[in-house]
Amino acid sequence: MLVGSLLYLILETHLDIAFVVTQLIWHTANPSKDHLAKALYICQYLAGTQNYALVYKEDSKLGIRAYTNSDWALNSKD
Repeated sequence: MLVGSLLYLILETHLDIAFVVTQLIWHTANPSKDHLAKALYICQYLAGTQNYALVYKEDSKLGIRAYTNSDWALNSKD
């Protein structure tokens, strides 16, 4: 249940924990106390970083740039 909740956080808000949570998922069929301890450590990390944020100021000349390699022209249904 805890690992599932962490997985939900990856999908919604916390990509920074994706690697460690996916490593925990490998052990959900046969978990140990060590795996529980690591999952709880991730929870402590999340509690300690809950006030962290990316802030973009209005007057900043920096911006967000996004690139893609999608080519919708090749995806025709003709």
